[in-house]
Amino acid sequence: MLAQAQCDGHLAMVQVVADRGRLVAFHANLRTREGTGGGAAFKESVQIRGINELPAKLASDLAWQGAFSLDVVLSADEQPMVIDFNPRLVEPVNAYFSGVDLVSAPLAEANITGLSKN
Repeated sequence: MLAQAQCDGHLAMVQVVADRGRLVAFHANLRTREGTGGGAAFKESVQIRGINELPAKLASDLAWQGAFSLDVVLSADEQPMVIDFNPRLVEPVNAYFSGVDLVSAPLAEANITGLSKN
């Protein structure tokens, strides 16, 4: 069953890495300016109240292995409403420049060595 409803608010994008249902790392950014076709022309890395539990719960409930990305709308009360789920990592460089390395995190979990951040 699919249920849809109108929701108004700010668009946030969340990138997640999980290891067999355990949250390894995540990053969130807010669209600060809409671009062509509704995409984000400008983004700001943010900590969103109430968003921390969402990636962990999805990873756990789905026993997820690897990366996934979410688009969420933050309503007036800042409750995240998921509008899109993608089974891939999207734009990890934004996270990296904010101090969250989503690419090395799963490699470290797999005990892969010899990689540097250079």
